[in-house]
Amino acid sequence: MKKILLTAAFVASGLYANSVIADANLITVQKGDTLSQIAETHHISIDDIVQKNNIENPNLIYENQLLEIPAYVENNIVENSADLMIEKTKEYIGVPYLWGGNTPNGFDCSGLVEYVRQELGLSHLGRTTYQQAASLRALGIMPKEISRALKGDLLFWGEVGGEYHVAIYLGNNQMIVAPKPGGAVLITSVWGNPTAYSYAN
Repeated sequence: MKKILLTAAFVASGLYANSVIADANLITVQKGDTLSQIAETHHISIDDIVQKNNIENPNLIYENQLLEIPAYVENNIVENSADLMIEKTKEYIGVPYLWGGNTPNGFDCSGLVEYVRQELGLSHLGRTTYQQAASLRALGIMPKEISRALKGDLLFWGEVGGEYHVAIYLGNNQMIVAPKPGGAVLITSVWGNPTAYSYAN
């Protein structure tokens, strides 16, 4: 099985995990790890890990425990569902902005996110930006600084509970978004100071 190097440092209770070598579908829990942080790092949900590993209590994992992480694809074609969502969204580059639009005839920002997630069979987060952000928080996914964003994360502009704009983060300070009236779905640099929410299945 393919080997990968996991270099992300997991943070919990002020403790940092060391990098580990693991099978593509297998990681070793380090001191201080939590399922929430592991799920965030791998762009999957806590439920995915719990179900895959038959974990009875998500609050109890232990050092050196082996966890199988779903969603890797061989040959690096698509590493996980976040990559798949990004590639699917790119198919709609050039579709005109349409207020309230959530079809390929026209998208607004949240309509684009809703449509792509529906196409991929992902969980429904809601129609509007604030509904989508609220749904993520209800899943236990909390906002984080843009400097911590990973590809596939959703970026939201506005105060918590009053989000008014959303985009999909591509990495390297790039995002894909349905921008504003008169525009069209495009890839552009991240502007302003949005908050990021980790990708959720």
